[in-house]
Amino acid sequence: MTRKEKIAEELARAKERRAALDKRIEELEQKLIEAENSEIIGIVRDADLSAEELFRVMAYAKKAMAMKQKEE
Repeated sequence: MTRKEKIAEELARAKERRAALDKRIEELEQKLIEAENSEIIGIVRDADLSAEELFRVMAYAKKAMAMKQKEE
């Protein structure tokens, strides 16, 4: 086997490992989003807010954050 062929094989293996890692990264990112969403849902349920109340709280928080950023 020539040096060029060895390098080509090593490159192919590295690309396979990278593809596997990319897939694993996507899976972990999705699991993280799901965990964050579950945590958010738990917080909302613990607060015993209706959908309308939650919307009002979020709108208020958004306005407050915007005002704070303008002050800075």
